Amino acid sequence: MGILKSDGLNESERLLNVLCHKSFLSLWTYSNLFRDQGKKNNSSDGKEVCDAIAVFGEHIIIFSDKSCAFPNTGSLEVDWGRWYRSAIKKSVDQLLGAKRWIKQYPSRLFIDRSCSEPFPIQLPPSDRMKFHLIAVARGAGVRCRQHYGGSGSLMLVSSWMEQLMLDKGENLSPFSVGALAHFGEYVHVLDDVTTEIVLNTLDTAPDLIRYLTEKERFVTSRRFQSAAGEEELLAFYMQSWNEQGDFTFVIPSYQPPQAEPGLVLAEGLWVELTSSPDWYAMQEWRRPSCSWDKLIDTFAFHTLDGSLYEVEDSSPKYQETLLRFLSAEHRNRRQTLSLALLGQLVRAPKDENVYCSARVVVSRTPAEPSYVFLVVGLEEGETPLDYRKRRRSMLSKYCVVTKHLYPNSEHIIGIGIEPKDIEQRSEDMIYLDATEWTSEMASHAAELHMIGILKKLQQNSQDPMQYIHARLQPDILEKIAMENPGRNDPCPCGSGVKFKKCHGAMM
Repeated sequence: MGILKSDGLNESERLLNVLCHKSFLSLWTYSNLFRDQGKKNNSSDGKEVCDAIAVFGEHIIIFSDKSCAFPNTGSLEVDWGRWYRSAIKKSVDQLLGAKRWIKQYPSRLFIDRSCSEPFPIQLPPSDRMKFHLIAVARGAGVRCRQHYGGSGSLMLVSSWMEQLMLDKGENLSPFSVGALAHFGEYVHVLDDVTTEIVLNTLDTAPDLIRYLTEKERFVTSRRFQSAAGEEELLAFYMQSWNEQGDFTFVIPSYQPPQAEPGLVLAEGLWVELTSSPDWYAMQEWRRPSCSWDKLIDTFAFHTLDGSLYEVEDSSPKYQETLLRFLSAEHRNRRQTLSLALLGQLVRAPKDENVYCSARVVVSRTPAEPSYVFLVVGLEEGETPLDYRKRRRSMLSKYCVVTKHLYPNSEHIIGIGIEPKDIEQRSEDMIYLDATEWTSEMASHAAELHMIGILKKLQQNSQDPMQYIHARLQPDILEKIAMENPGRNDPCPCGSGVKFKKCHGAMM
């Protein structure tokens, strides 16, 4: 049975839902979460917990969306105070309440107002939950541009700078937001301008979570003073790297002695970054990675729709755990994986003597999955159902042999597809949990390898972590064995090409 999800109760929430789906994809994002508190009977409704939620492993991102018209009393201070209370203060209260409820009553969450559909994703234990609270406050952008010019985004001020001003008897100026630290929980504030910028730019779960985590640490430290807008903070983040090559907040080592501690980010950094040739080049370079997003969303759609093909457990809670490996890949890694998958699809020979073709992408760390991309053609007279069964069986064997060849791989994911010229396409995915590897399993994997699975792997010249292999049909193998051609002899298949450049290259 499929899962019916809310798309949002108003236009602002529907826009937020679209943006969240872009970052987290459909399986991890839910609009309008409800609780059964105060629900008296089957005909009564529950109470809304939050406007949107995204759950990814231990990380829980809660959104409160308020779209409020900016008042016009003639006094900017009065107008700002009223809008702030309606759009930001109420969101903060909702976010803190949602966090408390989720920690205390994780089993009493529902995705429908009548509280009949339980929240389908497995939540982590309460002591391992890592919350990120985001208040989406819309309605002040036009007035902000009229008053200050610029993009119209809200200015961000550090908590220590805000306290320093309060100690001097000063308040933050209109369209400025402090750290909003409540009970040890930082609340992010996105607005008319920056909601789309942040969620469109950081459009994978790991990229967005890393930014929120790094930002929370940075803006609550003495290293940060203020930013003209969230987009300026994001621009600074995307131009700073740590030793591992990950985006982070790196402070210039030199500051004049008379300067206030902490970094001040002025207006224009985001425009400068996104107008540069390097930015356009990076967007083009990352474009193939969207294929990985589509692959995840295809499996997520069938999971939510209840139409997965013959899997051992089709429940969203189980499938989410599997798909989380794919979705945990950040944007740059997705680009590498997409090119490997698409490259294998294009590379897979049309030669009728080729039984199947595979590419193995080996993990760099035990926690990271290794992948097997297997291209398998239909046999003559084979039904689609029989073909899918055969392909899944082959995938399982290829994953087992991958563990045999690369013992450090603890998580192995196999993805099976048809050759590129097939019109009716399908995808199969299986997961091998290789954290527990018995001697019997190792012996079975070795036998499969000996009979031809992933024999004589060729290392991909463009990536030392990728290996390619093609298996030939038994008849051509027998013919090659009988003729035993030399490397420069004509290939026994009759192509007229030297053996080393034809089927010899596959062996």
